[in-house]
Amino acid sequence: MWLGGSISALSGFEGWAYGMTAFGLSAAAFLADQKAAYVEAQIIKDNAATPCRIGCLVTADGALRLRVPLLRRHLGGVLALPLANFLRHGLIRGLCLQRGNKLDAALGSDDIEILDRTHLQPLQCRIDGWQFTALRDDAHLLVTLPDAAAEVTVLTLTILPLPPVAGAVPAAIRGAA
Repeated sequence: MWLGGSISALSGFEGWAYGMTAFGLSAAAFLADQKAAYVEAQIIKDNAATPCRIGCLVTADGALRLRVPLLRRHLGGVLALPLANFLRHGLIRGLCLQRGNKLDAALGSDDIEILDRTHLQPLQCRIDGWQFTALRDDAHLLVTLPDAAAEVTVLTLTILPLPPVAGAVPAAIRGAA
């Protein structure tokens, strides 16, 4: 018991994890990403759109993680992520690429290329730094995909959902208060 109290004094999280382990439960199950939904996006290259179904995971801290596996033929194009039915307002916490000859090799790669803000383009949305807001129902966040020689590239996009901004509240609701 004193060990659990001592660990909790150092870190509340570590104390919680120790308590879970003491009861035979795994803390890793609570910290692992959880499947949430799928997003129907498109990869646009050479005036042709390829539908892309992206799995959306929720991280332990409430962020959304999207991992988009891309083949070499998709690179040099644009990923169009719809915002209206997915997420109207958010903060991009991470945008990176991993490459490999197969999907598992790409995901396990330590060679991670972090993309900067210039790879994001708005379509019917507003981007302020890493924060975005959908302005219309047909809003998309566009991510330009750099060329690469690897067979498989995985684009990982981590987004923190944000509450709607005051300007996004319809005027009828603002006037009612």
